[in-house]
Amino acid sequence: MKIYLLIVSLLISLSSFAQNVSSAVDEIIHREMKARRIPGVQIAVVQNGKIVLSKSYGVANVQDQVAVKSNTIFPINSNTKIFTGVAIMQLIEQGKVKLDAPVSTYLDNLPLEWQKITVDQLLTHISGLPDMLKLFDPVTGNIGPLKTEEAIFEKLKATPLEFKTGEQFSYNQTNYYVLGKIIEKITNKSFADFFEEKQFKVARLKHTLFGDSRDIIPHYAPSYSYRTFFDGKKINQDRLATNYYEFPDFSRTSAGLNSTSEDMANWIIALQNGKLLQKPSTLDMMWSPGKFNNGTPTDWARGWGIAKLRKNHRAVGMSGGNRSVLLIYPDDHLAVIVLTNLGGSSPEDFIEEIAGCYIPNIIKADPTNVS
Repeated sequence: MKIYLLIVSLLISLSSFAQNVSSAVDEIIHREMKARRIPGVQIAVVQNGKIVLSKSYGVANVQDQVAVKSNTIFPINSNTKIFTGVAIMQLIEQGKVKLDAPVSTYLDNLPLEWQKITVDQLLTHISGLPDMLKLFDPVTGNIGPLKTEEAIFEKLKATPLEFKTGEQFSYNQTNYYVLGKIIEKITNKSFADFFEEKQFKVARLKHTLFGDSRDIIPHYAPSYSYRTFFDGKKINQDRLATNYYEFPDFSRTSAGLNSTSEDMANWIIALQNGKLLQKPSTLDMMWSPGKFNNGTPTDWARGWGIAKLRKNHRAVGMSGGNRSVLLIYPDDHLAVIVLTNLGGSSPEDFIEEIAGCYIPNIIKADPTNVS
């Protein structure tokens, strides 16, 4: 009888703790939605290998006041790069790619100054390659006047490096475009098919797919932003507008995926459970920063742009479009995903406060990255 009462008491305590945490997360989300004027938010939390929280807030479609639900699909923008990083690490585990191998090992007909750039330097944005985004329409992301991938690639190859390879950091989309070409050359299939086979199916992602504003995506949350300029004129008060953006299909290894917070949570669980990468050492390698020519660490891990390498509660993650973010705390067995439909909402600013609802010491951790 005493054991039974003890178990009941424990269950009640756990339930009460979960309710208190959920309420604390609600408070943070509601506060930030009001302050940042975010129409809709979706959140998922993974703890000890399980989804312990999945919640939706506000509206996905402002025009028709369609509520955000668990199956609402959000553009995740540059968070796509972490999927590309995992794809490359999978090929490394298979012995088909080496981090320190020059790209000329895998791709032919490259300019001389490109040939010694390594796979690792692409992953960590220290290649010096010119940014293909400068060739696209800056407003819509349209492929622009060059009209074809072939013309864009030839233009890139004819453009000088921005700096000596390995000497500086410069975030750009060309790095991941080239990684996509390597994936396709080695696997003999499209990178989209490779992602589907080796990641989406393995992690059982039901609502993760490539696409942009041109595509018909079920349960899609359009992206919005507040603007003060319309038709070349400044208005007195900013106004919410629907964003239109294209991700040309050949460039979608850098930003082209759409997903839900639950799908991304399940992807993280599969990643940490050895279903996507077989060796813990591969995961550690991916989450470690690259190095400049002089041996100092870069700001980027391999495919992952947020690397809080502090002594306590280290975290790795990525953000996209200034509107979606995830953080994984490997030592704490915790991960948080926040997706919004507002460009400029910067959920990066409050995601650690959400993590702190589960492990309070996280918000007290040294904010300085430790090299």
